[in-house]
Amino acid sequence: MNDTPFTLVAPKSIAQRILLSKEHKVMTEADLTDLHGVLTKSLKQAMCRNLECFPSNYMYPLTVEERQEELGRKISSHNQTIASLADAFRQLMPVPVGSSRPIGFMADISKHRSK
Repeated sequence: MNDTPFTLVAPKSIAQRILLSKEHKVMTEADLTDLHGVLTKSLKQAMCRNLECFPSNYMYPLTVEERQEELGRKISSHNQTIASLADAFRQLMPVPVGSSRPIGFMADISKHRSK
């Protein structure tokens, strides 16, 4: 019996990582290693040791433009996540009732002026 714990991954999480490149549905090595919970080096070693298990078009290098598109997609996704977190925090924060004191302190410096 295998003692390796399995983690279920939501299909939506996987679908968001699939890109269309050169008219093929692909995933980057970073996304594959994240899904499998391994280092990039380990994934590449396993693939090199078992090349016969993979189709010939399983791996190919991305162009600079494709890498930039991938980075842009990740940044956009990251920004959307941050925006949704900020919205959630705003909804959790209570709205102050009435007027509040200003932040900081006030001093009457007229009493301290030298004559």
